Amino acid sequence: MKRLIVVGAGGHARAVIDAAYASKEWIVEGVVDLKFDGTSEEVLGVPVIGGAEMIPMFEREDYWFFVAIGGNHERFHVSESLKKFQVKYANVIHPLSYVSSSASLGVGNFLGAFSNIGPSVSIGSFCIVNTSANLEHEVSVGDFSQFAPHAVVCGRSFVGSKVFLGTNAAVGGGVSIADGTVVGAGSVVLKDVLEPGSRGFGNPMRVK
Repeated sequence: MKRLIVVGAGGHARAVIDAAYASKEWIVEGVVDLKFDGTSEEVLGVPVIGGAEMIPMFEREDYWFFVAIGGNHERFHVSESLKKFQVKYANVIHPLSYVSSSASLGVGNFLGAFSNIGPSVSIGSFCIVNTSANLEHEVSVGDFSQFAPHAVVCGRSFVGSKVFLGTNAAVGGGVSIADGTVVGAGSVVLKDVLEPGSRGFGNPMRVK
């Protein structure tokens, strides 16, 4: 098994560590808490080893890293701050996730239990596809986006970078969603969202 260092000690770190254990692909060696205050603690039995100052100790070929930060923008900024380190980023994929053999993934992605990554789907880097989220055939996703539990994106749609789809949100086939868009829980997107940073809610979704 490969050695993994998790960056982040919040709720998403727990989901990542749980999936890493379940996959039997990773040994989670430690958690780096970027807000470390010196308190001795563990996350699902994994010790918090300190703050960012600990990362150079693991800049070795036999260690991988995962940025377990839930918020898209915070995850982006943390990833940018880590560029000065020479580390490799893992994809953590729960064994109950389905990933088509024709799909492609960047690095640093999390795929939760029962998520579906369909044929010819393309996912960038540092994305979160949560429990039971579904990306159908030929969907393209940028970097640092997140799909909450049970979110659905139908075929041949485009989802930009730093997009958030809330729980049970649905995107119709062939729809494009601009960078930074937030789609509220339960919303249904039936037409293109062209303005970056849009926020929308409802069925059909209304952009505000």
